[in-house]
Amino acid sequence: MTMHRKLDHIHELLHQLIEGMLTMSAEMDRIKASVAALTTAEKSLVKLVKDLAQLIRDNATDPAALTAIADEMDADSKEIADAVVENTPPAAVDPNA
Repeated sequence: MTMHRKLDHIHELLHQLIEGMLTMSAEMDRIKASVAALTTAEKSLVKLVKDLAQLIRDNATDPAALTAIADEMDADSKEIADAVVENTPPAAVDPNA
């Protein structure tokens, strides 16, 4: 192999490495964004539960208010469940199963 061909080969390998690094960087950015979104959703859910607990305590002696809170929870639960289903990728099918 001539020196020129060796240098061309090294250049091609470096180009492939750089392309691979760029692809990995883009994937890492996508993963970071997904984790950030999940963290935000988790914190929001924790706050919702804490606020709900306080709301129940604040209205413990008012059956009509508790019924309204329960109705609102039912509606919110359906929205949350629909969002989870909508944003959950389908499970991978195991070809060995």
